[in-house]
Amino acid sequence: MLMTAVLVIAVASLALLVLLPLPEEKVFEVLSTVKVGHIHLENAPVEVAVAEVNAQLEKEGETRLRFFVSDAHAQLSSGTISLQLDDVPVDELARYVSELSGGSMYGTRDGIVIDMLRCEAPSSRRPGQSWRRPLRDWVRYSLPSKWDRFWRSRGGDPFAPAPSVPSATPFSAPSAAPAPPASAGPFGSPPGAVVDPFKTPPPP
Repeated sequence: MLMTAVLVIAVASLALLVLLPLPEEKVFEVLSTVKVGHIHLENAPVEVAVAEVNAQLEKEGETRLRFFVSDAHAQLSSGTISLQLDDVPVDELARYVSELSGGSMYGTRDGIVIDMLRCEAPSSRRPGQSWRRPLRDWVRYSLPSKWDRFWRSRGGDPFAPAPSVPSATPFSAPSAAPAPPASAGPFGSPPGAVVDPFKTPPPP
């Protein structure tokens, strides 16, 4: 009984860890409802753009979340940002800044980070992100593929439905009798024999 209760608690805890939204996902939900006022940037580096957005966020005072730029992206990004927007949601503004600076963005519990483009899996955990991300992505993506490979290696899926076999019905037509050999004449007579069409054929 105790082992059953422990197992139920473990399964329920794992389900909550997998199903509950991550903190970095909630960040985008919150910032999609927050709008900043007038933003005007002309050939500004990415650090200046991020500082301007944070100044607007502090002015609005609706959220503690802020913008950040990684050191690697600030050092390697040579592009400048020029844009003029009014009353734009913060999550859209982050997308504009990341695209115009040639980078990418991701969420943390403290806000949105503008970072350089990386060739890595989306499930990779970046600094400031939740420790639940690798676990959730393993359950959602890696575990089903491993399960599929396991059953394929056993030669078949035990849960696949059995092939259907057609069954005869009371109203089905009788099957046709097999045709006589090509060398036989009518009624099975030898080839070349004279056959009376009005003669009753011999019993089989």
